[in-house]
Amino acid sequence: MGVFGGDLSSTYTNPAGLGVYRKSEIAFTPGYNYSSFKADYSFKKDNIFYPGNAEDFINKISLDNIGFVSAYQNKSSGLVGVSFGVSYNKLKDFNSNVIISGTNPYSSLADYFMDNAYQTHPDDLDGYWEWLAYEGHIIDTISNSGYEYDTPVLLPVSQRRTLTTKGSLGEWDFAFGLNYNHKIYLGAGMGIVRINYSEINDHYEYDSENLSDFNNFTFSQELTARGTGVNFRLGLIARPVEFVRIGVTMQTPTWYSVEDEFYTTLNSEFNFGSYTSYPTDFDGSELGILVSNYKLITPFKSTGSLGFQIGKVGLLGVEAEYVNYASMRLREGYDGYNFYDENNEITGTFRDVLNIRTGGEIRFDKISFRGGFAWFPSPYERGELNEDSRNMSLSAGFGIRDKNFFIDLGTAYVLQNEKYNLYKDPGGDNIADFKNRYLKVLATMGFRF
Repeated sequence: MGVFGGDLSSTYTNPAGLGVYRKSEIAFTPGYNYSSFKADYSFKKDNIFYPGNAEDFINKISLDNIGFVSAYQNKSSGLVGVSFGVSYNKLKDFNSNVIISGTNPYSSLADYFMDNAYQTHPDDLDGYWEWLAYEGHIIDTISNSGYEYDTPVLLPVSQRRTLTTKGSLGEWDFAFGLNYNHKIYLGAGMGIVRINYSEINDHYEYDSENLSDFNNFTFSQELTARGTGVNFRLGLIARPVEFVRIGVTMQTPTWYSVEDEFYTTLNSEFNFGSYTSYPTDFDGSELGILVSNYKLITPFKSTGSLGFQIGKVGLLGVEAEYVNYASMRLREGYDGYNFYDENNEITGTFRDVLNIRTGGEIRFDKISFRGGFAWFPSPYERGELNEDSRNMSLSAGFGIRDKNFFIDLGTAYVLQNEKYNLYKDPGGDNIADFKNRYLKVLATMGFRF
């Protein structure tokens, strides 16, 4: 609905919409989020079926939006209005709790460690990965093999992984809009984005059939990412005739400066004892948290929108957003690292997409009823694991508006299916199918003066 303007969301959808304002406004939006996560990690081998289904959920209350618009009416023709807006908008909620559980007859995380350690002296193993498995006796060298490795983890092995993520992506937007004769609206804005993300990834494997002296091991990864970015956007809304609105928005890439912190541990238990492994270097000195600083550049976005105003009865809008995810880039890594391989992988993995959103509103005096639909195609190239991972969003709501006060209640239901690879193993099958569902309920309250 951004093509109609006159809403606080214009500061980050299309700043030209601020030009529609004729009164100043202050508004805020608390929200309730409910998310459910189902993972299917089932296998079939030699006519034996190994079921693996797990599910969990999370709910949270948050402040999704708050802002202020100051509107100034100038004269009856020419530049008839100028508006300035400042708002905070939560763009993404990272909170989730996913459980993957099943019995794998094809592979173990130990196979991944062995594959990476192949033909490598133990002293040269990665201190945050394979070295922990070696120290915890999950992998060990085979005598007279030229540093080939073996494992006491026999198949089938029971596996469970828990993924707990927290944090959010929020943006402070500063924008202004201009109104020319109530026919042309222009706007520009700047966004300051803050990312705060944390992840705890615990991979647990255990021998439920007593196949060897191995009992269980847990490999844990902890990651935090914090960063700040900036972007700019330009917007245009034209009203060629009374009932038609045409909008265009262009947003630059967001240029982030990011700092990651990463750490791993491994705990293992056998019939003959237990071990705890921490990251160490070649001489046995314990390594601390691995800190990485780099630049992240997100894609350029362009949006075209079309809206129809049906008298004072209703509105209908549709917009298409073009994003080329293959243009994402990592830059300026530690000690001059240039991310050449990673950027080549981004180019080969992602593609451009056209996101479609549509919505409508019917008014009955001071009460409005609304509905919407959004379709987000998979950003992955054909042949990639998640080439068919699409998002679909359904939304509905209603609002009550008086002369100086309004309240809007809305809900959105998002469906997402995707595949998740627990670890890379050339000879294994360790793909989980996710069915994620997100329910968001928002209540916006505002005053105009």
